[in-house]
Amino acid sequence: IVIEPAQVRLKPDAQDGYMWNALPERQHLFTKQLSKHSLGAYMELCREVGKSFEAVARDSSGASFSGDEIQASNSLDPSFSSTIYRLREDVRLTDELICAKDKARDDFVSLQQMEQRHAQSETNLRMALDEIDLLKEENVRFRSQVRRLSKEIESSEREAKKALSALHKWGRVARNHSKTRRVG
Repeated sequence: IVIEPAQVRLKPDAQDGYMWNALPERQHLFTKQLSKHSLGAYMELCREVGKSFEAVARDSSGASFSGDEIQASNSLDPSFSSTIYRLREDVRLTDELICAKDKARDDFVSLQQMEQRHAQSETNLRMALDEIDLLKEENVRFRSQVRRLSKEIESSEREAKKALSALHKWGRVARNHSKTRRVG
């Protein structure tokens, strides 16, 4: 906005229709009336007007227009307020981008860790399945050995029964023979 030189006040009232929008490092210029400042402050005001502070319109309630209203009015507006609005928007978008990048990096690291755990699980599963196959083969061999040993035991039992039967028979024959020898 444009203010007549005679109407410029560093501490304007609500009825003046404007207020100052300044960067924090220039706020000290608006703490006292123009007549209470030094020559250095006058020089700083002249040098920085439109660069680090500017007058902005107040609405009828005494509030200043927001950056959104200034931005909506003219996106090519070179005013200090529009620049501040664009810079704040850039900072907000930059912060969002940094957060998104951090989340993406964290998600990527988590994904890599999950893929490593998955690969390790697959390796463990393959090893377990291989071990099961070996145990099945070993079980088949043991069953075959058990069948063979069972047949050998059955055969040995038959042989032992035959031998025992033969011994009993020879024992009777020997007893009968010894009885007939004593009698005779």
